[in-house]
Amino acid sequence: MSVTNAGTTTGPQLFPEIVEAILDYFNTEEQADRLILRECSQVSKHFAIKAQTMLFREIRIIDDEVLANLYGNHNRPASITKRCKWLSEIMDRKPYLASSIQTVSITLGPMATWISHDVEFIAVMERLARPESRFNTLLLRGTSDSVRIADNRAFEKNVLIPFIAPRLTSLHIFLLSNAPIALISECPHLVELNLTHAQAERISSLPRRSSKSPRPTIQRLRVKNSRAMLALLTSHPVLARPFANFNALVEYSDEASGSWDFEAVYLVLMEAKNTLKVLKIMPPSDQGSLQATVTSTMPEYYLNIFRTFDFSQTQKLEKIHISVVFGDHHGPLVANLVQSFGSVSAPNVLQQIELTFHLRADSQATTAALSSAAWSSLRRDISRIAGDNSFKFILNFRAGHLPLSLNTPRESPEELKTIRELLAGEIDTIHSKYFQPSAEQPGLQIEVSCTMYS
Repeated sequence: MSVTNAGTTTGPQLFPEIVEAILDYFNTEEQADRLILRECSQVSKHFAIKAQTMLFREIRIIDDEVLANLYGNHNRPASITKRCKWLSEIMDRKPYLASSIQTVSITLGPMATWISHDVEFIAVMERLARPESRFNTLLLRGTSDSVRIADNRAFEKNVLIPFIAPRLTSLHIFLLSNAPIALISECPHLVELNLTHAQAERISSLPRRSSKSPRPTIQRLRVKNSRAMLALLTSHPVLARPFANFNALVEYSDEASGSWDFEAVYLVLMEAKNTLKVLKIMPPSDQGSLQATVTSTMPEYYLNIFRTFDFSQTQKLEKIHISVVFGDHHGPLVANLVQSFGSVSAPNVLQQIELTFHLRADSQATTAALSSAAWSSLRRDISRIAGDNSFKFILNFRAGHLPLSLNTPRESPEELKTIRELLAGEIDTIHSKYFQPSAEQPGLQIEVSCTMYS
């Protein structure tokens, strides 16, 4: 079992023998200082170019008011017009940087009129529309769900249709009260759509008009409040074109807010049973919905799916990832979730099941709420589902303080340390007792990990 602390990363390191070989090369008698400096210079130049192109894979264009709120008036940055002008000059001076840009992240404030009319911003987007560009991903976000694009029609005409739509393959919309429908309907190559922070009622209130663009084929879809969002996507006069059905979906992620979303997910599973490869069902990522989820009967939502849908109908489903948040009071429900795997009729192509438990730090016996019978049952079901095939089961525990409410008191360092040690001990016992590899199933891989949040 691996135990890690969230937020820590280890960068790639050279093997010692490679370092020794480099030092030996520069330490030979035949190499003059001038040659050494030249070689180092070439390495540095190559590294600089690689580092620059890596940094320029994503550019962030942020509203003036948003930056002013971040930095204050004393350190107020240059205006959006100046910053976009500088960016254009850099891209003209170093074309390899312009061609390395893949993602554009645009953050709008309450008074963001520039996105439709600013000449320098439009020039940047025009530069990214050139044939040599790799631009294909757009993150469009507001600072709150009351933020509006001041002139949607001008944005569509001046920016979206000529420069974004022809290239866009991945779209992520966050917290906009009038996200332009054309972002979905006018992008013929769109394959990935993330609407987890978009509100269905705000999109559905937009002016409706027909589209003559080629129909996009959405292959990766991520939504929240799936019943409302999927109802919009399948019934809206414009959006219904790319979402007449979901029979092209390869990956579906659902941040479910309650058991009432069950029917919507069931619809997707039925429609995409011949194409779906990855299914992810997880708790909402925002704080308010997460708090509601913990106090709801969320695990019953999963039970409905496992008990009702025959997964053996799916032709290509390879991975299932289930996440759930719970505290002590959720023990019986989550035990039922674990036992519900007994009703899963797995397709032959299923290669991986990942189960993630988000544990409350103030629940000192959370894992103990799952009885030995539950863990034993889960282990038997995983063995049954895996059969003689090559199969991977991943059991994750995410433990620590979750900000379920602004009024939730944080644990002291001593309390947190005690909780961590207790959970780590419990999880280590679960790992060693129930999830060791079996010689009878050499193709079954089992991973158990625990990440501790501070």
